Amino acid sequence: MAKKRRRPGEALAHRLLTAPADSEPKRHHLLPQFHLRRFATDAEQLQVISMKDPAQRFCTSVEKAASQHDFYMVQATDGKPSRVVERLLHVIEDDAAPVIRRILEGGEFPPGPHDREVLASFLAFQAGRGRDRREAWNVMTDYTAKVMTRRVPPERFREIFRSREGRDPSTDELDRFMALVGERDSWSLVPHQNEAITAMLKTTPPLVPYILQRDWVLLRFPEPGLLTADTPVAVWQEHPAPGMGIGVGNADDIRVTLDRRHVLVLARPGRYPGSGVWDHEQRYAAIYNQSTVDAAYEWLYHHPDDDALGGVEIPPARPALELVEHPRVPTPEGGSRQLIQFRANVPR
Repeated sequence: MAKKRRRPGEALAHRLLTAPADSEPKRHHLLPQFHLRRFATDAEQLQVISMKDPAQRFCTSVEKAASQHDFYMVQATDGKPSRVVERLLHVIEDDAAPVIRRILEGGEFPPGPHDREVLASFLAFQAGRGRDRREAWNVMTDYTAKVMTRRVPPERFREIFRSREGRDPSTDELDRFMALVGERDSWSLVPHQNEAITAMLKTTPPLVPYILQRDWVLLRFPEPGLLTADTPVAVWQEHPAPGMGIGVGNADDIRVTLDRRHVLVLARPGRYPGSGVWDHEQRYAAIYNQSTVDAAYEWLYHHPDDDALGGVEIPPARPALELVEHPRVPTPEGGSRQLIQFRANVPR
């Protein structure tokens, strides 16, 4: 009797629950090492360029690039640190790596339904796991907290203080709270890492259907010369609306450089004749490198021998999130309301 194959989600859960607990690295990679190796030398060296200061360029190893100590560590319910999320991401990467390898080796393209779902899940998590998404969550949390505290009257503050401390606040404590409410630029609220990671885990899976419904196109260049970035999933629109963000849902293309010669394009249906492999002239490589650079947050990576920035303009470093407070407008009930917009991936 044939063994029943698990669906990708079921297989992911099974592998996560059965992964050995002692294989929990403290150096957490924001980009998979198998991805970075495709842009590195045989000695696993990468050229690195800073988006904040493009003059800052250096070589580093695949192991050290795009990594941060305990970036995905969470605090478990027993109060102890847990690296279960890092293990989850490793499982997703391990499932996607052979799918990408088969694509680059000339295997079936577009991939079959199972492989497409595996790769779509990988790309969704890669789009949501970086420092830019973490910082965006922090910005939203900080702003929301300041709006809420602005509406807390002194009596309500007394009630909250009393419930937590078992006593009434002193006059000095009450005055200090009211002063902070009025000076929101003098302080910042940084949420617990658990909250940011929980947000990532909740918001990432819904992106998968938007990826699966697109046409899958593989662009192949004759020579090496492509680069990658700390945010390798680039969203692109041919005619972006002024001041509006671009996301997985409304992008014309989702562009991902797979190695120095191949770009995976997940296109809005109708933009290309259909799914398939397309050979591109080398002169067009700069167009796709520009997409990668425009999507980058902090760092660019490429092979030291490649002129990957030829014909490419490095724009000013983008904020993780743009906040726009519109003027208050009257409501039919006699009050007023204010539209607040958080914009991500606004074209530069």
